[in-house]
This record gives sequence, C-alpha cells and structure tokens, in this order.
Amino acid sequence: MPYLIAWFEEAAKTLREIDEDAFTGIAQEARSAGISLVVSLQRASHTQVSTDTRASLGSSWVYGVRTDRDAGFALDGEVLDAGAAPHLWKDKKPGYCYLVANGIPETFWPTPARSYLTPREYLDWVVLTFAAIRAELDPVTADAAAQAAGPHFTQRTRSSPPGTTHTHPTEDVMNPDDHEPDEPDENGYRDQQDQDEIDPERELPTATEVVQLAERSSEKPRERISPAQARQAMEEILDEFEAEGRTVVCPADFMEHCDRYGRSRSWVSGQVAAFIVAGRLAETRETGEYRIIRDDEAA
Repeated sequence: MPYLIAWFEEAAKTLREIDEDAFTGIAQEARSAGISLVVSLQRASHTQVSTDTRASLGSSWVYGVRTDRDAGFALDGEVLDAGAAPHLWKDKKPGYCYLVANGIPETFWPTPARSYLTPREYLDWVVLTFAAIRAELDPVTADAAAQAAGPHFTQRTRSSPPGTTHTHPTEDVMNPDDHEPDEPDENGYRDQQDQDEIDPERELPTATEVVQLAERSSEKPRERISPAQARQAMEEILDEFEAEGRTVVCPADFMEHCDRYGRSRSWVSGQVAAFIVAGRLAETRETGEYRIIRDDEAA
C-alpha cells in the first residue's frame, strides 16, 4: 500500500463537527495501518484534541503560541524544562518553531528551528523530478477513498503536471457494474473498478528498482549496553565533571555523553533524581541546574 498522509489544515472546525470518539478511532486505525495524520490548528487544547488522539499522532511541530499553557498542549514537559519556549515568540517570529519527532535526536527537540516559504518553482521541480518513483493509487485504497469521501474523491479535479498546457477533465469513477473489465497490466493487476477480481493469493511483483533517497550513514550503530552499565557510565561522567572543577550541571550535560548509549532524556532525568537522593547532587535556585556534592561535603 502506498504511504498515505491525511492533512487536516485549520482542523478546529473539523474536530468540532466530528464525534470525538470517531476521530480518535480514525487516528488510532490510521497509525496502525502506517498512515500519517497531520492535524494543524491554532490551539491544541484538550477541548479540541483529546489526549488519546494526541498520543496517536506521535509528533509535534509547534510555532509561536500565546501562553506557556498553550505550549504545554503540544510539547512534553521534558522539552519545556529543557528550554523550549514557543510562547515567548507569540506571533512576532514567523517560521520559528520546535519539531519533536522520531528521527530527530532528543537533544535537538528544545532547539529552535526555522521554516521558510517554499517557492512555487521548487515545488514544480519536486513534482516533475520524482514523478517516476511516485506510487500510483492502488485499487483497494481507491475504493476505500470512494466509499469514505464519495464524490469528493470520485469527481475530484486532477491537475496537470507543471509546465504542461493540456488539462485533465474532472474524472468520475464509474460503478463496477457499469463498464466492461479492463485488461490486466503487466503485473497482473486490474484497475480500481475491478478490484473484486483481484486474486488475494497472487504473489507480489518482484521489485525491479531500488530507490535510495539519502546517502547511507557512515556512522557506527550506537553501542547497546545494559541498564547497570548505563548507570555506571553516568557515575563516571559525573566524576569527570567533578574532576574538571565543575560545580553545577544539568541533565543536558549528561545527554551529550549518554546519547551514544541510546538512552532517552527521561531516563537521564531519572538518574539525576537518583543522584539527588544519593546525595551526589543538590538542587539550586535555578530550575534544571544541580550542584555537585563532593565526597568531603557528603561526609
């Protein structure tokens, strides 16, 4: 099945008009099927997006918001504690944002990013350059879309590729009973109207081409260590900080070292809390900063 994205721009009205349980079910089923949902709205409060729906979305892309409470609807507390503050921008910094998503190192989540308006010429280039590898709509997905959206899908307007002068008229997908079956293509598949005749036991066609969208990483995979070894690494890192003469540390200091062990920020924060209980660190007046307790002080 081709990768699908369902994008709900300015989704507040849609969310108000759809039963909350129904939309949560859509989000959960879409995630289990590998479909990405993008829900774009001004304020992701619990009255508009349920916590179950937010859990199914998985990622957050947050631009300037009015208050820290608004920021908390979209960003985890750990990201806010690490310094993310979209409420300071409000609407004065167009394009400034925070992106919290899989594939982005957690140490970058509280780092401000910036997006720009994409020129139309660049979008035209993307459409034309990658047309040869873009998946065609498969029969099962086409039928599901026709049943769910009706004429909004079957009578949709098809735009011509950039740079061409001819236009495709609005297409109407006919009922399977109203036409003769099309001939199978070279892979043995028929078009969407004849999906009922597809043999579900047929083997998938053999891949003839592999498309590499990015250079293969030359980095070595992260070292996998046990929780006990990770805790020992934290102890050694704290000892190194003390030997350097540092008196104050924060969780981000440990993340710079522990990221290579594949440990999350929440795990590191837990270990910092354990150091406080053990008397190796003490809280300071600054949130997120801790004073190192030397052995002679602890005694």
